[in-house]
Amino acid sequence: MTEIDETIGKVENLYRSLTGQEAPELKAPFAPIPAERDPVEHVQEQIERLNQILGVATGQPTAQPQAWTPLVSLWESPEELLLSVDLPGVNRQGLEVSIQGTPQGNVIIVTGRRGPPQAGGATTNGNKLVLLRAEHPIGILRRVIPLPLNVKTDQIASTFQDGVLTIRAPRQQQTTPINARNIPIT
Repeated sequence: MTEIDETIGKVENLYRSLTGQEAPELKAPFAPIPAERDPVEHVQEQIERLNQILGVATGQPTAQPQAWTPLVSLWESPEELLLSVDLPGVNRQGLEVSIQGTPQGNVIIVTGRRGPPQAGGATTNGNKLVLLRAEHPIGILRRVIPLPLNVKTDQIASTFQDGVLTIRAPRQQQTTPINARNIPIT
């Protein structure tokens, strides 16, 4: 499978998850870039078009901020799992960590929000600054992290320091069902 086929599969999965419907069938195996067009501009226009279509299909305006997924690192030892979630610019007060059981297993859910720098509208010389370009995500964040079954879910703890959320999950020998709960952040 080529990288393009994988990307098409991911876009189809995204379409299904947002709309609850199957992606429309393509009549041709590919959409060629017209020879007279700049390839970069053409691809950007197609991505904007896809965003508009998905915004209409979900009933949400496309200007609405979309949820972003923070980066996670996972370390393990025989005694514990250690998860590290990069959350620069996120305030502890707006951050929530919870654990839930699903049919597929236990998951940790990290949710929160990152606002623009100087929230409340920055000004210079009395003029309000307007965002022209953002290379880091702003808005709602959500990350679902699956856990192995041999984790002591009642002893999971989290800390937040310098924009990094650290979650420690001690291990146990046997597996036990969990009760959904929030995990305090210290």
